[in-house]
Amino acid sequence: MDAVKPEVSLGAQKTLSPFPHQEPELIDISFLNKLLAYCVDEGVEDLVLMTGEPWSIIWSAQIVKMGKRGISQAELEPLLQQMTSNVNAAIDLQRAQDLDFNYSLRLERGRTIRFRANATSCLGPHGRSGTHIVIRPNGKDIPSLEDLNVDQYIREHCQPKTGIVLITGPTGSGKSTLLDAILRDLLTSDSPKHLLTFFSPIETDLQAIPGRTGIAAQCEIGQKGYGANLTSYSEAVRNFLRRHPHVVVFGEARDKETINGAVYASMTGHGTYTTTHTANVHMALSRMADIFGGSDRVRVMNGLIDNTRLIVHQRLVKTPTGIGRTPIISALAIDSGMRSELLRTEHSLVPSVIMRLTKEQGIDLWTDAQKKHAAGLIHDDEMVSLKAELISEGAI
Repeated sequence: MDAVKPEVSLGAQKTLSPFPHQEPELIDISFLNKLLAYCVDEGVEDLVLMTGEPWSIIWSAQIVKMGKRGISQAELEPLLQQMTSNVNAAIDLQRAQDLDFNYSLRLERGRTIRFRANATSCLGPHGRSGTHIVIRPNGKDIPSLEDLNVDQYIREHCQPKTGIVLITGPTGSGKSTLLDAILRDLLTSDSPKHLLTFFSPIETDLQAIPGRTGIAAQCEIGQKGYGANLTSYSEAVRNFLRRHPHVVVFGEARDKETINGAVYASMTGHGTYTTTHTANVHMALSRMADIFGGSDRVRVMNGLIDNTRLIVHQRLVKTPTGIGRTPIISALAIDSGMRSELLRTEHSLVPSVIMRLTKEQGIDLWTDAQKKHAAGLIHDDEMVSLKAELISEGAI
């Protein structure tokens, strides 16, 4: 495995600075832009705007209330309309529709930052209607695999000609950052690639990658009137076959449409990338198949086993200083011998076989954590809680 670089860390890189602007009586789009610029400068993970609460941030995995007063519903509704450029945004929330959308902010020297946002109706103060908006910076420079110090084992197996590369982990674990780094490597290779991506919403602008040799056509899946290019992942599956890609990317395998799409794309001879929310490598395929029932579950499980080439699990843990977070990983590259064994294994036992194979031939999460803890990159408390978790799972 690669030596650990001391600078490997995601998120904030310094102590949080005070917000440099006076808070107005009403938050408008101009003040929002100042908040977002501050979030980019400070390595903030998310900006949170909620009726009745002061404006807040998630920074180094903590919620930090920054504002001096609770935000009113009367502020958030027009703000949402301006962010989405849709006069019906507040009405759609009242109709129990949550909104996924992008917001772009132009900074100095013509630099544009993209933000991924979600707005959801919620309970407000005194039992009245409220709004919850979470905005995440996504338009930062896309790092390379070298920048992230990605283990050589992953680099060697993350670009199969056909088959699925699956990146797993909890929300906010850096899955998208790792995926972007892999796509950057594909798009700057000496063998130019034609990539099609389907995200809900689009997170990063792959066109901005320096030295790009390939083409990346990015399509957003979403609601009409909120910047969508297609309205469903089933449309995306039909669509990509007509566009002759080398690589297909589904932003997240979270439902039957996206999981079926990933399996189908890989079965039709494409390199396929997607992410999912699972707590480890060994449960990833089973959890995806669990969304299906009966014979469909068997079909999808066999399809995943037969077509998955690499599973990477990543999570972020606290650094000794509490500033920023350190990624820890586990990974398994599934070769033909492993696939043969897994296809002969009763499906209920597949997770235990993948756990064994990961320890024997892949990257073990506890081993990676120990290495980075020894390098001074992980807080002692994180090692205690991680060890207890892995012991309870039988992983160590």
